[in-house]
Amino acid sequence: IQQRKASIDRACERAGREPIPFSIMVGAVLGVDSAEVDQRARRVAEATGRDAAALVREPPQGWIVGTLERAAEQLAPIREAGVSRVMFNQYVDPEVDQVARLGELASLIG
Repeated sequence: IQQRKASIDRACERAGREPIPFSIMVGAVLGVDSAEVDQRARRVAEATGRDAAALVREPPQGWIVGTLERAAEQLAPIREAGVSRVMFNQYVDPEVDQVARLGELASLIG
């Protein structure tokens, strides 16, 4: 992420522009506890052909997986790398509870 951000910043500088906001998209499997994370992982795995246990145990690069507290920890280095916006791909039909989880996560990271 840092290399991509630096490359874009250099391109802006060469063009005489201010740096632009830097956004990324990540896969998301969020829950308030491990049971909800596992349940959500099963739904995402079914939709994407992945293994649910592996998704939770070793999330692929570019995925935020876990409880809200764990997700906040995973987002910290992304923020430190200069990312100004993270878009969460849920891979299944949006559910109100997952949108609520994103709101709860936003309040955790400020």
